[in-house]
Amino acid sequence: MNRKMILAAFASAATAALAPSAGQASPVTPTLFSEAYTAFYSTATDAQVGSAVCSHFGSGGTVGCSGSVATPAGSTLNYLSTATASYGTLKAGGQSSTTGAAGVSNTTNYSSTFGDAFFEDSWLISGGTGTGTLKLQFALDGSYNFCTVGSGLLTNFALINLDGGPSSSSPLVSGCSGSVTNNIVTLTTTFTYGTPLDFLVDLKAGSNLRDLGKNVSSFIDYSDTATMSAIIVTDAGGAVVPFSLTTASGAALFAQLAPPPAPPPTGVPEPMSLALFGAGLAGLFGMRRRQLPLACKAR
Repeated sequence: MNRKMILAAFASAATAALAPSAGQASPVTPTLFSEAYTAFYSTATDAQVGSAVCSHFGSGGTVGCSGSVATPAGSTLNYLSTATASYGTLKAGGQSSTTGAAGVSNTTNYSSTFGDAFFEDSWLISGGTGTGTLKLQFALDGSYNFCTVGSGLLTNFALINLDGGPSSSSPLVSGCSGSVTNNIVTLTTTFTYGTPLDFLVDLKAGSNLRDLGKNVSSFIDYSDTATMSAIIVTDAGGAVVPFSLTTASGAALFAQLAPPPAPPPTGVPEPMSLALFGAGLAGLFGMRRRQLPLACKAR
């Protein structure tokens, strides 16, 4: 996965989704990625202004950045960003505020503080023919607030099909403040049975301050957070169907969430079963014949 693609998405619109990376070789190498990041950008060009306040990248696990630094507008930016990546569970959050501002609006530059985490994998789904639809369900927990004027959020939760197939994303917030507990979000894409499906699931959550000349604050915390709760396959009509799953990562969670194999079809009994059944009947017949003379003597 190209990290520049992820950073470019954040440097543009706050809720911009990543575009699929078509044509990637299959299958992909399983990858975990986590990033905590804070930087200043130019409002006019969306380009980074100077060096990053903090930048911490990891190949999975937990990363974080925190501290205070002078802004281009003369105020002080206080920031905290965290991210954790593991297979099936992603965590991300970012919070920031300005203090010591002169109270004069200054929107020449803005700041972004966010956590970004994703897992990338290659799955082989069998049990059918042609194409099907894969649905990944996640349980989300978190809270957010960006109600002060001049603040905002960077949020996106997406499944990216790396083979050029359809991708999907889900917004994480509704209104300028709130919280969610065990909120079920479903991300979908299509696949071909017997052909590796290369994809990544990416969680971004961060704070965006657009006016560094005033004392403003913003936060979003999904550090508890997005955990896969179900793997579902449906047919063209939307009906849930059984399937078998093999993953390049070998993550235990994926095996636990995949449904058990379909039971064998009922039909003609196997030869061994027939033999046992016949032996049982013969035994009952013999017992009946031994009992008949005794019954006659009793009369």
